[in-house]
Amino acid sequence: VAEGVSAVDLFLDYLVKNTDHAIVGTDLTFTPAQVELMAKALSRPGMLDHIDTVDFRGSALGAESIVRFMKVLVARCDEERQEGVGRNQIKHLLLRETNAQPEGCLPLASYLQHSHCQLVELNLSKNGLGDRGMEAIAGALAVNKTVRHLYLGNNGIDKSGCVAVSAALMTN
Repeated sequence: VAEGVSAVDLFLDYLVKNTDHAIVGTDLTFTPAQVELMAKALSRPGMLDHIDTVDFRGSALGAESIVRFMKVLVARCDEERQEGVGRNQIKHLLLRETNAQPEGCLPLASYLQHSHCQLVELNLSKNGLGDRGMEAIAGALAVNKTVRHLYLGNNGIDKSGCVAVSAALMTN
């Protein structure tokens, strides 16, 4: 690594220049400016066409960054719907220990509800989502027909969150 260049900067440079099958930012810490750069890179045409895995486990993105990232995915799905195509290939969204908090759940729920969402696996473990976050996710899961593997452990969920998720899964 060159002097003054962080591993995260190298990752973002790679992300901008390459479309691979996975975006892996496991155990990295991102600044808001880096997340903004990543969001801009991902919003470029064709950037998400071949990516099937987004893995930020342990990266401590935070709610604000999750919101930005999910807005890019929702916007991409909206474009696909308007164009009448379905290029979104993201099947695995791994956000364990990213500090998503309840605030990060609303845009994630919008993505899950989108007709162009193709997620099969969603890992939200250890994010402090609580009942409020679980209720947002539950509403989306009631609509989503693609998620088959769901990880929600260690989120401070009480009875209302468990009931909401259980009811959503029963209708799906």
